[in-house]
Amino acid sequence: MSDEMLDERRGVDSLLRWGLGIVIGVFVLGLVGVWVSKYDPTVQNVRERLAPPSADHWLGTDRLGRDVFTRIAYAARIDIPLALAATLVPALIGTVLGSLAGYGRRRVDSVVMRLADAVQAFPIYVFLVALVFLLGPGAKSFIVASAAIGWVGYARVTRAEVMRLKGSDFIVAAQAAGLGRWRVLRRHLLPNVMPQVYAYLASDAVLALVALSSLSFLQLGVRPPTPEWGQMVSDGVDRIREESWLSTAPGLAIVIVGVGFSLIAYGAERQAARR
Repeated sequence: MSDEMLDERRGVDSLLRWGLGIVIGVFVLGLVGVWVSKYDPTVQNVRERLAPPSADHWLGTDRLGRDVFTRIAYAARIDIPLALAATLVPALIGTVLGSLAGYGRRRVDSVVMRLADAVQAFPIYVFLVALVFLLGPGAKSFIVASAAIGWVGYARVTRAEVMRLKGSDFIVAAQAAGLGRWRVLRRHLLPNVMPQVYAYLASDAVLALVALSSLSFLQLGVRPPTPEWGQMVSDGVDRIREESWLSTAPGLAIVIVGVGFSLIAYGAERQAARR
């Protein structure tokens, strides 16, 4: 292997490490921060409302006297798992449907792709808000709505990769050896398709995090008093000039985790391209 390829491999590995380190680090901070904090993220203390950052309250307090740092740390245990759940569920559905469309009969392919076209005919965020509004605010509604919309991208990625690979020599050899169609799909096609799915999943996690925060900003996501970053940004946006920490701190948390997911996606995409 040339020095250039070695450097490229180290760069990709470095990006993956940094991305995973950021996301895992913020999540661990959420676990540890709540444990070491002497404040409860939901208990109100009106006497200390809107206190600026200090030794007692590292990131100040909100309009109900709740410690902002504790609430941001607790919200990490909400936002990161929900963003991952909102990508893993549609990833599973889309990968199955995309595999059936790419390797199954033409009629199955036609049905799956027409269904995907129907879903994509609607503006994504408008459709997402409408579904959450119909299902009712909450984490479960967000995951269900994300699954109803998000599977399309995974189905298209999986279908394209399956159709590209199913005529390859190693697939033809497996079929000539007498392996059944579904065994070929499960044992030979999908392992070579999944790296592209993983790369798409990591980039989709950024969109899921932003969507969750946006819905909570509009009071359609995680319900109060449970801390959530988008909800915290919304609570402080009308006082951004006087008490900037109310919106700035949770907004930075969203940006940092989003950058972490983006680094993971970029590294995974580069790694998949070299396969």
